[in-house]
Amino acid sequence: MPNPKSITLKHIFYDNNHWQGYIGMRELDPDVIRQVESMMKCGDYPEHVKYYVCPKCETREKRAFRCKTRMCTHCGKQFADAWAIKMERDLYDVIHRHMIFTLPSSIWPFLDEHRHLWKVMLDTVYQVLQEMMSNNGWGAVVPGVICIFHPFGKDLKFNPHVHVLVTEGGLKKDTMDEWIPVTYFPYKILRKKWQYMFLKNLRKATKNTLTHWTIEEPCFEKYQNGFYVRAKDRVWNSRELGNYVVRYVRHPAIAESRIIGYDGNSVTFYYERMDGTESNGQRVEVTLPVMEFIDKIVNLIPPKGFKMIRHYGLYSRNQKKKAKDIMNGLKLYNRKKEEKLNSMLNNVWKPLCPKCGESMIPEECYYPT
Repeated sequence: MPNPKSITLKHIFYDNNHWQGYIGMRELDPDVIRQVESMMKCGDYPEHVKYYVCPKCETREKRAFRCKTRMCTHCGKQFADAWAIKMERDLYDVIHRHMIFTLPSSIWPFLDEHRHLWKVMLDTVYQVLQEMMSNNGWGAVVPGVICIFHPFGKDLKFNPHVHVLVTEGGLKKDTMDEWIPVTYFPYKILRKKWQYMFLKNLRKATKNTLTHWTIEEPCFEKYQNGFYVRAKDRVWNSRELGNYVVRYVRHPAIAESRIIGYDGNSVTFYYERMDGTESNGQRVEVTLPVMEFIDKIVNLIPPKGFKMIRHYGLYSRNQKKKAKDIMNGLKLYNRKKEEKLNSMLNNVWKPLCPKCGESMIPEECYYPT
């Protein structure tokens, strides 16, 4: 059995032609195949190579091309670094709340089969928050909301839920010139409103009365307190906030450090329970046949074109520029940090010079014939 430190997803997919055997048994979307095979080739020599030069000491280095796919364990780390910088750059200087909106397991198979409905979850979350935050005695407000769809749990099982960053307050909707703080989120009402509005929007999106009988009615009957929402974590600093949330939402399905065994036929990995019970934090080891493990990894690749991260309200694309100007005037956003963080963002994918530590710049590329 290989040393756990040497076990990689690439090795598991390549070994014994597992990937070729897998795609021979499945009908897969071409985009899924492209992502997996890009991950398998990521960083390979002597294929596509890019030469870099240090602008300070003129040291030259060659680096293999990277796939930049979300499922790649190497590139996923750089995606996470880039996203944390974007978060620090774009977030307003106000307190944010980190929430998690979940659904009962009885709905999971339906959403796994109908993946085009994932967006309903994200849109409903914003609808719920805007309505609740506008019932504050001051009138309607426009909050800043970032929703991140997460299709899996640490056990690699399909478990759709939404991580949310929401400002504790918003601009007064009718004038857009005054910040109204909103710090109280009535938990019981939040749960019931999330349940009601999601099921209502799901029925509307499916245009099928079957969901009323197979999903809606059973959920109202079984979950009379609503669907679970975690809404307790408050974060002040934008850098802290970016680093805090990126741990949950911008990483590959499994870190290779969690793969602790592979013998050519089966894969063993571990995860820590996060169920809020007495067993919370307990380490659980899982051993799966290699084809079942590959199937779980592949099944977690989102559909082509689906945006896992969506911005609403003050963070939406059509309001962000104007909102930044207003928030800057209210001293709730600092435009001076943008230039520095944009420079850091541009350097995320650039290697550092091994001699002086300066960000290297691309010089030429080599494509094998």
